[in-house]
Amino acid sequence: MKITSLHHLWIPFRDCLAALLWLLCIVALNQQNFQITSVIPYLVPVVFITIRYGTSWGFDISALATISTVSGNDLSSLDRGVLFWGMSTTYLKLSCATAGIGLGRAIVTKR
Repeated sequence: MKITSLHHLWIPFRDCLAALLWLLCIVALNQQNFQITSVIPYLVPVVFITIRYGTSWGFDISALATISTVSGNDLSSLDRGVLFWGMSTTYLKLSCATAGIGLGRAIVTKR
């Protein structure tokens, strides 16, 4: 096994780690009562990973970003229906961005 193959394994790990740290910072901000209501901060790692590694990884990061939108205080105070629909619409927005990037990539590579 060559050293370059280990390097090729490190790059996706590093990028996913950066995306997860971004989401962890957003969770920490939400825990400090700095409620982030926009989907754009959650969209940053989704777009980054989707552009670099494709739609399958983008959908995975979309799911993790959706889970990170819920702070600990919301779990006890919100109705399950409200929580379900809030998370569903967030995942829909993030996965539509992932699908749009994938579609754009397919159109550009076809030319």
